[in-house]
Amino acid sequence: MLIVLNNKSNFNVDGFSKYLLELDKIKNKDNIILCPSSCYLPFCIDKNITIGSQDVSMKNSLFATGEITAKQLKSLGVEYTLVGHADRDESVDMVKSKVKNLLSVGINPILCVGEDNEDSSIDNIKKDLLARLNYIMSDLKLEEREKIIIAYEPKWAINVDIDLKVSDVSTIVEFIHHIFINNKILYGGGVAKENYKHLKKIEYLDGILVGRFGNNIDNLKEVLK
Repeated sequence: MLIVLNNKSNFNVDGFSKYLLELDKIKNKDNIILCPSSCYLPFCIDKNITIGSQDVSMKNSLFATGEITAKQLKSLGVEYTLVGHADRDESVDMVKSKVKNLLSVGINPILCVGEDNEDSSIDNIKKDLLARLNYIMSDLKLEEREKIIIAYEPKWAINVDIDLKVSDVSTIVEFIHHIFINNKILYGGGVAKENYKHLKKIEYLDGILVGRFGNNIDNLKEVLK
């Protein structure tokens, strides 16, 4: 199962260096994608791990002060990039531009989608997800669409401890799979050691996107046994 580590804004420079050193000791890490803070991406060059970024600029010009373009990320060895994460609160048009920029340089977008409210009905969740995904992919060729990893991550489940309803996750994952049959699908939000063993049994689920959970090396060692 694929494990995408979103470090978010955790770690100072010393803390990240120690984290990277401990991560490097994990033997069976071929299925891990590390997404550190952008300032730490250069630390990851030549390390034996797949690198992703947490964001990308909407611009591809030389005049994007304070941002990192898709071309720059590519030059750092970045292979994947999170797009549309709820922490960033971006419009669907912003997300669409970023997806196109990434694909133009050969970086695979990890496209985050999910409902705002816990009390949303399954039918409404399906309707909203489909509309958002179809709009973002509307101008893309089929081969481009299939390079996008879809991360189902309910906004209300991020950065909190929840009693995860695995059956609901399974229902949404199956729905996404039957429409976007060649896209990999991840789940994120409230992932913990206790529910990971249930999540990895979900049919059509290719992996998980984790924040706090993945910042603890002991957690990773536990689930990678």
